[in-house]
Amino acid sequence: MTAHVVMMAANEEIAQKLARKAQLPFRFAATAEEACQALRTDGCDTLVIVALHGYGLDAATFAAENAECGVIVIGREELAADPALLAAQDAGVVFLPLPVAREALLAALTCAAGVKRRIAYLRSVSMARQRRQEEMQSIARAKQLLIQTLGMTEPQAHHFIERQAMDTRQTRAEVALRILKTYENA
Repeated sequence: MTAHVVMMAANEEIAQKLARKAQLPFRFAATAEEACQALRTDGCDTLVIVALHGYGLDAATFAAENAECGVIVIGREELAADPALLAAQDAGVVFLPLPVAREALLAALTCAAGVKRRIAYLRSVSMARQRRQEEMQSIARAKQLLIQTLGMTEPQAHHFIERQAMDTRQTRAEVALRILKTYENA
């Protein structure tokens, strides 16, 4: 498994120890700011935060809510009851108690990479829906302009846009934009 991992820990030695256990390359971040910068520039699959004494829990929540990556927090068992960790888990953060078995770490990293892919897919679906909604709104506005300026009925305006789209080999949205440009300023 090849993963792009940003590992945030109080010191790099801790991060290196975990990375050796999982046998994967990582980018070290000592602070939340460095981790956020790495997330923006590296396009990582996973942010791993070694949260000894609650270190980095706010960053975990922030990353889970705002970054397109999986987030794993590794810490002592007693951290499981920390309200900040519970809030982070509500945002989708995975918690692994110390000591972490290699298999558990690898499984969590695989799941985190899957989360990244799922987020990317859902974002693309959402953007496609938004684009389609904007196109439908443009078509509706174009029909309304044809009705108001040329005295067409709604079926006539609809047929006009459909016919123009076929005749010019353009989409209905492209025809609608052309109509809007022509008649909105008239």
